[in-house]
Amino acid sequence: AFSPDGRFIAAGSADNKIRLWRTLDGMLEALLVGHDSVVLAVAFSPDGRTLASGSVDATVRLWDVSSPGTARFGLERSRWHGHEHSVHAVVFSPDGQVLASGSRDGTVRLWDIARLPAESGSEAIQVLHGHTDTVAALSFSPDGRILASGSGDRTIRLWKLAGGTGTSSAATAAVLSGHDDDVRSIAFSPDGRTLVSGSFDTTVRLWDCVSAECRHVLRGHQNWVHGVAFDPSGQTVASASIDHTVRIWNLFDPAVLAGDRPPHVLRGHTDWVRSVAFSPDGGTLASGGDDKTVRLWNVESRQLLRTYQGFKNRVLAVAFSPDGQRLASGSEDGAARLWQADNGQPAGVMVQSPGSSSSGPITSVAFHPGGDMLATCGTRAPVQLWDVATRQPRITLTGHAGRALCVACSPDGRFVASSGEDHAVNLWGLQGTGKTGSRPQVLRAHEKEVQSIAFSPDSRLLLSGGADGKLCVWDTGTGQVVAAWDADSYWVTGVVFSPDGTQLASCGADGGIRIWDARSGILRMEMTGHTAWIRSVAFSPDGRLLASGSHDFSVRLWDVASGETLRVLRGFEDIVWSLAFSPDGQILASGSGDETIRLWNPTTGECIRSWRLPGPYQEMDITDATGISEAQRMALYTLGAMARAA
Repeated sequence: AFSPDGRFIAAGSADNKIRLWRTLDGMLEALLVGHDSVVLAVAFSPDGRTLASGSVDATVRLWDVSSPGTARFGLERSRWHGHEHSVHAVVFSPDGQVLASGSRDGTVRLWDIARLPAESGSEAIQVLHGHTDTVAALSFSPDGRILASGSGDRTIRLWKLAGGTGTSSAATAAVLSGHDDDVRSIAFSPDGRTLVSGSFDTTVRLWDCVSAECRHVLRGHQNWVHGVAFDPSGQTVASASIDHTVRIWNLFDPAVLAGDRPPHVLRGHTDWVRSVAFSPDGGTLASGGDDKTVRLWNVESRQLLRTYQGFKNRVLAVAFSPDGQRLASGSEDGAARLWQADNGQPAGVMVQSPGSSSSGPITSVAFHPGGDMLATCGTRAPVQLWDVATRQPRITLTGHAGRALCVACSPDGRFVASSGEDHAVNLWGLQGTGKTGSRPQVLRAHEKEVQSIAFSPDSRLLLSGGADGKLCVWDTGTGQVVAAWDADSYWVTGVVFSPDGTQLASCGADGGIRIWDARSGILRMEMTGHTAWIRSVAFSPDGRLLASGSHDFSVRLWDVASGETLRVLRGFEDIVWSLAFSPDGQILASGSGDETIRLWNPTTGECIRSWRLPGPYQEMDITDATGISEAQRMALYTLGAMARAA
């Protein structure tokens, strides 16, 4: 988000922080710390003195940004609770009196800026009900009388605020339907007569706010549209997509509206682009993406002006070798590393290609049961099986139309499976496979991206869980679905079979774990205790324990028989993305967004050993460095820099 005067750009991040950069020179002005989980939304107040943020931690926070260069700048001013789940959108009314927030709980809350104290509980002016899924986008009309909300239920609602934003009364004025998937971003035109929306159905739509009809459908993006914005003149719309591009649409060009002339395409991001914002004068466009950059573009020339670079080498995946002697990790920097399990010493880098076309986070790793190969997949790389001894690729498997998210090897060594954002599960047979692999069986039943997969112990079944909240069980011999059911979770992020194959566990965005009968799909038990998304679950080899890692920066160990929490493992400074038990069950490994791998004794809960991935400024001495702000110094410390003791 740009500040109203254009001096600053604010960006929320997966490391739970908010960064404020100076637009003029790109210098980091402040690092706002306080949220307990990923920051999903930021917005400046109309007077530019306050910044609002929404997070996975279910809070809305206000920050003082009124006095640049002072100690007060960037301090948390208020913290509001009330939403039951993550806050995906925040927006100020044009008069600055009201803040609206949208959440995964399906509600919109209106907050009185002046009345609410620092800790307000759930004292919103009003809670707006009507959506049946996450409210992911909000926008006020320029006169403040209409609030628009976009949702995962594929609709946009227009709420009429009687008497303006100073009222406690709001009612649905219209429901806009037409998108075929989640609505992720919306924005009013400066005159308030048009609303633009971006959706997971890959389209950008223009709506007449009076008739509630869709006037134009703009096509061109190859994947989900995550962000849209009007320029101050109302003549141009920008859109951001996970196809790594930003597109600029001239609304005064009939050929563009009719689809006869393509929009201008801005290329440069190397991963998902999630948001766009015009500067107050309309001359500059900012875009932010999963490549950890915020980019500034000249709108007229469409040239890249500046790139603000961030860095976070999150550990996204861990797996033990079959003999338990080595541990593999996948991380944000595009490397799959091998470590000695007994002492944490490096044992080789399997993949390291920063800057290449295949560079990108390694999201999943899995050892082949023979122990001689490691399977990996990443955001911009195919599924690959690497020779552990030579650390060279042995087999490359292609097939997904988009990012591969998870990879698994069958216990009998015959199959490799992967899941992706293309809603598909790919199943390859390895017998007689050459360097390019065989053509996969493409298994389709999910309606959204498939986040996690797991083989049954006998390799006859494959389990998948997706963002559509469904669990599917597949026959690996026929490729047919043998069972499918709703997992009672908004988004399934992790699945696993029990060691004896009789049960399976799932976790998701609702913070709950569910144990199911593997044969019937009947829910046997629900485990609660985490306070945010759960990213991973793992059974101990004897099936008595279940471990879970979460956005609440903790690992929980559960008694499978009773469903009770036995231990809570703490000390993390970020999301716990991945967990793995050693083959003998004596060690639990965790991979976290705080760039660490930790080894735990699951019996005592003691952290046996931990180590951090190397940062780009590892052990650089900045004790006597001059010309950098305190915020920049803090950022360098997080990237591995050090200072001598006084």
